[in-house]
Amino acid sequence: MRIREIEAKTLLTRVKQPDTWFGLVYSMNLYRSCAHQCIYCDTRSACYEIEDFDHEVLVKRNALDVLERELRTKRAKGPIGLGSMNDPYQPIEAERNLTRGALELVARYGFPVHVLTKSTPAF
Repeated sequence: MRIREIEAKTLLTRVKQPDTWFGLVYSMNLYRSCAHQCIYCDTRSACYEIEDFDHEVLVKRNALDVLERELRTKRAKGPIGLGSMNDPYQPIEAERNLTRGALELVARYGFPVHVLTKSTPAF
């Protein structure tokens, strides 16, 4: 699996339709693509424009700076979902610690969070 760094322009995305299951207001993806390569993953869809889903994980190297800027300016606090487009605890997380850093920021700014993972998180 190749790892490539990219720059994030934004990190928090407002959930367009009310999420009655998880109550999410925002979603956040620290990585693009996923090392788990699940055959049923919605991220494989062409609309997400991930060129090499099966061989490459893109790491948003400036994710924590972008996230802090966005959290500071959000007026509406609501649950932030991680794990809808990739696993936030996929193997690269052990090296990059983006999920850990993001959760620390989210807690500091008082936002609730919902995490989906197939991995065993290292808290």
